[in-house]
Amino acid sequence: AILDNTSSVIYMKNTEGQYILANRAFEKLFHVKGGEITGKTDHELFPREMADAFRANDARVLASSTPLQLEEVAPQDDGPHTFISVKFPLRDPSGKVYAVCGIATDITDRKQSEAQLKQINEDLSKSQKALLRALADVRRSHEELKATQLTLIQAEKMKSIGALAAGVAHEVKNPLQTILMGVRFLGKAIAAPDENVQMVLADMRAAVARADEIVKGLLEFSAPRELVLSSEDINAIIEQSVRMVNYDLTDNRIELVRELAANLPTLRLDKTKMEQVFINLFMNAIHAMSNGGTLTVRTQVRWLQRGEIDHSGEEQEADPYRTGQMVLAAEVDDTGHGIPEEKLVKIFDPFF
Repeated sequence: AILDNTSSVIYMKNTEGQYILANRAFEKLFHVKGGEITGKTDHELFPREMADAFRANDARVLASSTPLQLEEVAPQDDGPHTFISVKFPLRDPSGKVYAVCGIATDITDRKQSEAQLKQINEDLSKSQKALLRALADVRRSHEELKATQLTLIQAEKMKSIGALAAGVAHEVKNPLQTILMGVRFLGKAIAAPDENVQMVLADMRAAVARADEIVKGLLEFSAPRELVLSSEDINAIIEQSVRMVNYDLTDNRIELVRELAANLPTLRLDKTKMEQVFINLFMNAIHAMSNGGTLTVRTQVRWLQRGEIDHSGEEQEADPYRTGQMVLAAEVDDTGHGIPEEKLVKIFDPFF
């Protein structure tokens, strides 16, 4: 009565693997009657692979003569079910093992729950990692936004400074003209034979002219305008750019070396914007040489060598720059610490 009223599957098999007892739970589970089970083996009741597994577990119990707890899989109407089985040897009065008894409990629902829980944990882990990545991206975007905001604020400041510089330049230009006219007048009015007086007046005229040229360059530099192309001398543009940063070069104890080739052809370009290019390069070099150094600017006509231009692949006939092509090259070189390699890819990004 106890065997037939328990929900666990209970059975006994002799040492030859033939069933000698099975309770009602076993009969119900495998849709067989008691009389059909007795004397049969697992290979007669179950698929070969499953029967081999059952028989191997029985053999382990018989060989060790000790109880074993293990998982076994058996077919059901709704698919394979997993059972937790306790198998132990049965002995006769003399102590000889004559049978194997098994008590099996269906744990399919538990296994499915465990699998679902494991999947949920994996999904949660993936979601957590994705969330952490998203948070990192948000933080990075926030930092980039802050940096861009600060740059825009700085750009707005520079715009205001440019407008202020233009106004100051206009105010300075008028007194310079007055001084220049006065110097010219004195040069004609003073008839003293003293050559020193004329030399001083000549130096004053040159100084005023130089200041006037710098003010003129500042006005052109600060004025926003569209691209204007004209035939220009690149060496003259470089000299004008040098004059604009001459104070910074002197203040930072930087030696300027000019290697400017003579008789260069003129180029169609925007003078003011090219001055901006050189001034930016010069200022970047000055910032990189805070403890002094050497700034070299050179120009030359030469032929392009292979590898100088990154074509991201093979050179094409339509490429504007090709190996062996004659070009006018302008180069700015400094003895500063240089740009870190990881930042080189960003140097053309806006606001970088």
